[in-house]
Amino acid sequence: MIFKMRRFSKSLIALFITIALALSGSAISPASTTELPQVAPSGLTPHFAAANPAIFDDGIQNTTLDAVFNTISCLSAGNCIAAGSFSNSAGDYEAFTQTETNGNWAKSEPAIFDPGIQYVNSYTEFRSVSCPSAGNCVAAGSFKNAVGGYEAFTQTQTNGTWAKSEPATFDDGIQNATPDAYGRTLFNTISCPSAGNCVAAGSFTNFANGYEAFTQTQTDGIWAKAVPASFDSGVQGSSARGYFQSVSCPSAGNCVVAGKFENAARQTEAFTQSQTGGVWAK
Repeated sequence: MIFKMRRFSKSLIALFITIALALSGSAISPASTTELPQVAPSGLTPHFAAANPAIFDDGIQNTTLDAVFNTISCLSAGNCIAAGSFSNSAGDYEAFTQTETNGNWAKSEPAIFDPGIQYVNSYTEFRSVSCPSAGNCVAAGSFKNAVGGYEAFTQTQTNGTWAKSEPATFDDGIQNATPDAYGRTLFNTISCPSAGNCVAAGSFTNFANGYEAFTQTQTDGIWAKAVPASFDSGVQGSSARGYFQSVSCPSAGNCVVAGKFENAARQTEAFTQSQTGGVWAK
């Protein structure tokens, strides 16, 4: 009888504990009455400030908003550059950047070109940006040129000031005279290990109207001519279809790019190409 009473008392106590925990919002599973919920320390709770729409000076952005950031680079907390494209007051698309300094976002800045380079109805975007130090960044993407073809380009920020945009340049006979109108000529990616030292990579339309992966290297602030990816004989297909999607440069002149290409059997393969001491291997 005493044994039964003790067992009844334990069951009653367990029931009271379960009810109390349920009322406090801390109910536990009957199958595991010894496990208590884990509560993270309040100091570790992530906190996000309210979202910040990009801001422009009056009259720059279209009244029907259409803008996107494609890329961002933050060299330290509260210091970032975001880049992408927006619809301007005429309904055309322009590349733009917005700079955050010590947690405060400045107004957005459209990319600027010398006269006669851009198409009369602009169609431009930034796809990648890299900032090795405060106020020193390079953004890369594509733009529609004066004859309606698409070209890759970069824009460099030095000590907080953006220079004019620079189209990628090739040796004669490499790039098509009328770059592909479907956006195959563009920079997809850029990496800058230090100010003035970068590699941008993407794809371009060649003289035979195929498209190839290519890179362009900036050394001490000067851009060299763009160079197509090189393969051993018989590896790449005759149509030379390929592009670079990503690049990483741990130090100036030492980079690896990655993407895809069409092989001699017209199948798609992933591939990398390495730069060592400023020289690209096959």
